[in-house]
Amino acid sequence: FLRLLLDTGLRLQEMINIRINNIDFTTSSIHVKVTKTDVDRIVCFTDLTKNLLIRFIATHKMEKYLFFDFQTSHKLTTSSVESFIYRLKKRLDIKDNITPHKWRHTFATNFLRNGGDLETLRILMGHSTLKTTQKYLHLSKNDIFKQYKSVMDNERM
Repeated sequence: FLRLLLDTGLRLQEMINIRINNIDFTTSSIHVKVTKTDVDRIVCFTDLTKNLLIRFIATHKMEKYLFFDFQTSHKLTTSSVESFIYRLKKRLDIKDNITPHKWRHTFATNFLRNGGDLETLRILMGHSTLKTTQKYLHLSKNDIFKQYKSVMDNERM
């Protein structure tokens, strides 16, 4: 669950509504149909996550939703996920914020740090404007210097 959040930047409501038949393992993508804006979109995931998802689905013989409550067999709710993350944070004595929304921010920052562009990030995150996307970016001074050097050191004069 957390690995997929990190790879996709999906909102919690979008995550809990992923259906197995919306996952394309050939293209390593998910057709997200339940979105905040009611506009479908496609998100991608890494090969590592692809392998984890294949094993997860096969192990638990999932048929409808990717994530569900193993005790009740019902689809997860936002409150059940938030409760689980709270208990996990407490049990592991994690001081940092690890909410699903924080993972969304981390996805956005990582995407840019690794060379992604703002417009692609905007589309992946399901935002209608770049201004909204920019609120998710938390670049350090080192990130800014590194980007500057990679662009300007390659400039031809």
